Amino acid sequence: MIISLTGANGFIGNNLLMKLLSHNHTVKVLSTQSVLHESVSYHKGNFSSPDNILYEFLKGSDVIINCAGEILEEKKMQSTNVHGVKRLLNIINNKKLDIKFLQLSSAGVYKKNIDLIHYEYLDEKNKEYSNNIYEQSKLDAEKEIIANSGRYIILRPTAIFSKNMTNNSLRNLIKYVKKGLFFYIGEKDSMLSYLHLDDLTDTIVNIIHLDHFNNRIYNLSNDTKLEDTINSITNNLNIKTVDRKINRKLYILSPRFLKLPISNSIYNALTSKTIIDSSLARNELRFKPKRDLHDCINELIK
Repeated sequence: MIISLTGANGFIGNNLLMKLLSHNHTVKVLSTQSVLHESVSYHKGNFSSPDNILYEFLKGSDVIINCAGEILEEKKMQSTNVHGVKRLLNIINNKKLDIKFLQLSSAGVYKKNIDLIHYEYLDEKNKEYSNNIYEQSKLDAEKEIIANSGRYIILRPTAIFSKNMTNNSLRNLIKYVKKGLFFYIGEKDSMLSYLHLDDLTDTIVNIIHLDHFNNRIYNLSNDTKLEDTINSITNNLNIKTVDRKINRKLYILSPRFLKLPISNSIYNALTSKTIIDSSLARNELRFKPKRDLHDCINELIK
């Protein structure tokens, strides 16, 4: 199969590229940086390149996989994450290309409740909500694909982890545990929503093999309990198990009186009882994550 791939030099895209090549797919890459692999058809450019470059990148392909995305600079998020997708779709439609679209979106588009007593499960039918520019750009891109792509599939993975991850959320958690600064807020039954990089890219390769482009959206997550991950960290570091807890109500007073270095985002992450429901993907995409966070956290421990 011939596959056009954006974001091939990125954290997810590079891992996916190697797997596509190992399955003998022909891969065309759009990038401003050369891809050092003799089997790759390299097209120098990006979403702002002239139409003829994007057309050559797309022409003859069976599938376009969009792994490109701006996650850091807010000013570039609309132009990259939304208008880039629009340009690809315009060329596909104007040139009448028979090409399927796989879009990598985000499970962060759902509205999550905080300070829950019981677990909440968010599936693809839950209300979408965005309180930041990045997630809004992902939602806007989804709308463009739904409206203008003949055959597509949209994947909403949770946070992706592996030893090469660029996000430092897990490394910071490990650091706090190692220094003896970590404590639970409330009970120990909070959930962490992560997915291993290889489980994501294995799923994408499987979608290609199954030709499963059914114009649907799928959540992809492998949620795990915070306590299991903390215990795994302490076991790998060979240090004492963490039992310290602070009452949630006391936490509310902590910024002023206890001066604890906890932001709202960290608080929400450490007290979340939200589970991203991936049962639809398990049933229809054969999504079977094999790498639990608490079993693979050692990849990030030096």
